Amino acid sequence: MKFRIFLLRLVLLLATTFSSKAMARLLTPPQHVYQLAPAHWYTGFKDSLLEIIIYAENIDLYDVVMEPYEGISCMGKVNSGNRHIAYLQLVISPQTKAGNILFTAKPYQRRVRYAKPFKFEYELRERSKTLPAAPDARDVAYRVIIDRFANGDEGNDNTNSGFYRSEVNRADPMARHGGDIKGLTSKLDYIKSLGISTVWYTGVQGSDHPEQSFTGLSISNHYKVDPRLGNIDQLLKLSSEMHKKG
Repeated sequence: MKFRIFLLRLVLLLATTFSSKAMARLLTPPQHVYQLAPAHWYTGFKDSLLEIIIYAENIDLYDVVMEPYEGISCMGKVNSGNRHIAYLQLVISPQTKAGNILFTAKPYQRRVRYAKPFKFEYELRERSKTLPAAPDARDVAYRVIIDRFANGDEGNDNTNSGFYRSEVNRADPMARHGGDIKGLTSKLDYIKSLGISTVWYTGVQGSDHPEQSFTGLSISNHYKVDPRLGNIDQLLKLSSEMHKKG
């Protein structure tokens, strides 16, 4: 009888331990945010409302509190149907200065046992006062499918992340061929020599479509440059070089 009671207590102890650990894995978020979208914002807009998409594990269990920042009011967080995604609504005065906004995510009281508070920042940049002129009827536009144009970096043709399924194969007309942002940047003088004044290139955001992702139309992530095409620094350099060359 004593042995049976001992076994019963052991089973209950193991079940409770397993249940607690499983619940903790389910509810405890990482101490960082996976993604904020848009990744940053700017001062000086006439429309004062900004909605930030927060992607963090079990964010629906948290209140998000903004540290005082002159010119910005936080209207609160709205949860989505996905417990890992929520919307943070801010009102930004046109006179607000650039800087980093600090937020603290605090768990609701009923979840305090499993969830811990964490902090994250959001960058507010100064908006450029000089913008390039918009194309008009005097311009000649050149359409570029970046993957098909020029390969400036063979090292990024295929990624090892396992996320992007389509690899470079120039023998296959439906596969990727290796062109990238660096390659397009290297050909700007050639493009200008043709009398071209405007380049219209295909989308550079991440695309995980298994077929024909070279078109740039099947975007999987609107806030990240496809690593097979390059990175954000190369994209900014492309834009800068285009403006310098008129």
